[in-house]
Amino acid sequence: MRTDVSFLSHRDYSVVAFLPCASAQVNNAGQEPYLGWSSFSQQTIQGDFLTQANMITQSDALKASGLQEHGFVYINLDSGWQGSFDQNGRAHSK
Repeated sequence: MRTDVSFLSHRDYSVVAFLPCASAQVNNAGQEPYLGWSSFSQQTIQGDFLTQANMITQSDALKASGLQEHGFVYINLDSGWQGSFDQNGRAHSK
């Protein structure tokens, strides 16, 4: 088996790859991250935080703060809907 590759240094090697070119979307989709509020941090601190009243309060707070006008339009019910959390913040099912 030949292991000497010194002959490669004496020649000019070019590699041409014929791959499809990637193209970006032009419809502005995905141009910025989703902006909004997530319940995850609060839910890990206060296990019974996910109620309809609290979600409405958070939604109203986004509007009242003026953030909604800047694209903060999402409310993410991230965690806790499946059950509750123990004292260490670990999720447990109902």
